[in-house]
Amino acid sequence: MKKVLITDDDPRMVEIIKSAFEPFEDEFELFTANNGQSALKMVREHRPDLLILDLMMPNGHGYAVCREIRADVSLNEMRILVVSAKYFPQDQKDVLNLGADAFMPKPCSLKQILQQSRLLLEQ
Repeated sequence: MKKVLITDDDPRMVEIIKSAFEPFEDEFELFTANNGQSALKMVREHRPDLLILDLMMPNGHGYAVCREIRADVSLNEMRILVVSAKYFPQDQKDVLNLGADAFMPKPCSLKQILQQSRLLLEQ
């Protein structure tokens, strides 16, 4: 079973993303966080296989979370999918340079999120 941590400061977005995975509850164990600090705590506690991460959040934005995770060699296997409404080409480039594995601009479909998540988990 793959562990997935969904991190977004908007509780509705967390629930929406969770709903993409719920039909496959035998494949995924889901965790949630609502800011960067709690995401880092959950990453260390649960060691997810995939982190779905928003960029703009209080208490530690997505850039800092990516940077800190990639600085920890023990977390190298974790995949990071950034899903963010903050979409400018430079944002995408910056977050990929910090170690995110993929970037998806909001809005995107749940099917797209699930497909990209599966692709990353297969790597």
